[in-house]
Amino acid sequence: MENPYEILLGKLKQELERVEDSVVYRILESLEKEKMRFDPLLEYVLAKDAANLLNVPPNALHRKKDEIGYIKCLGKIFFKVSDLVAYMEAGRSIKTEKRVMYTKGK
Repeated sequence: MENPYEILLGKLKQELERVEDSVVYRILESLEKEKMRFDPLLEYVLAKDAANLLNVPPNALHRKKDEIGYIKCLGKIFFKVSDLVAYMEAGRSIKTEKRVMYTKGK
C-alpha cells in the first residue's frame, strides 16, 4: 500500500506547478501590455505617455503641445516620439555647454 503522505505530496507539487505557471503567465502578459504602452520605438504615443517620457505633468505638456507639435485623432492627442526628443534637445542651454567645455579645458 502506498504512503498517503507521498500521494498528497505529489498532488501538492502538481498543484503548485500549475499555480506557478499561471502566475508567471499573468506577469508576462502584464509586462507585455506595459511594453506596448511605453515602447519608445513606437512612432506615436498618447499624451499621458508623452508626459511620462518628458517627466512632466500632463497639464504642462498640454500647454506646450503647439510648440512640440501633435496630432488629434478621435478625441485623443498623440505626439510623435521624434518630435518629443527634438523638443528636449532644443531645450539644452548653449551657455551650459560652453561652461562644460571651458571646465574640461582647464
